[in-house]
Amino acid sequence: MLNRAPSLGRLTLVCAILAALIGLLLTVHCTHGSAARLALAPLPDEAPIAHLTVLNSSECEWQIAFTASAGGGARTWKLPAAKMLKIELAGGDYRVEQTMLTANADATATRRFALHLEPGETYRWRLMTLLSNAAAEMPPSALMKGSHE
Repeated sequence: MLNRAPSLGRLTLVCAILAALIGLLLTVHCTHGSAARLALAPLPDEAPIAHLTVLNSSECEWQIAFTASAGGGARTWKLPAAKMLKIELAGGDYRVEQTMLTANADATATRRFALHLEPGETYRWRLMTLLSNAAAEMPPSALMKGSHE
């Protein structure tokens, strides 16, 4: 019995079983490794941050405040005349307060509104008044450029 050559059928069966076991082990390892990587790092197209560029096209200073609807404190910025500010916020719903800062500011100089920011999106927001020179010089088509405005 020891000197007898194995049959081709048995050799094929043993090779098939070994190949199946190796394939199963590789499949389990690769699937588990991918799941661990996905849990640790978000996919590039699912960035959790929304990008907002605020352009002050007026001759006034503005204060803007974002408060997440889910709660928490307001994040506030002051934007001098004719300047730009880049803000990164987590995607979601916000309450926004926009106030024009002038020497004689009154209640009509503040505007409040709700805003939804999608994660991974880029937004552009222009601050201007109807009487500012920048508004008069800017063609209406210039307001539509960018991802969202």
